[in-house]
Amino acid sequence: MVCLEAQPRRADQELRRRVINFLSCKHFPGLRSLKVDAQLGVVTISGRVSTFHERQLCINCCRRVAGVVRLDDRVVVSPPNSTSRSGVKNAPLVSSNCPGLEP
Repeated sequence: MVCLEAQPRRADQELRRRVINFLSCKHFPGLRSLKVDAQLGVVTISGRVSTFHERQLCINCCRRVAGVVRLDDRVVVSPPNSTSRSGVKNAPLVSSNCPGLEP
């Protein structure tokens, strides 16, 4: 007798592994530190990246992985505090919501 609940778990684990592998192949270290969960084809990605570009790259990459039915994007842009050439600390950038990208 096959446990019906074990099949989705295996499929979810495999999907999670594929998403993680796809993100780690990109040359952006921030993408490797994101948390990835999968449940019945719904992938939830969470964590922090330092630029809006990294966030968009993450979203686009995840959507391209076979088996992703829906993407729950919980990635936050949190740029590192930087100092300008004059030695004055720059204010952190404020991220705006993009219509159509949020679930």
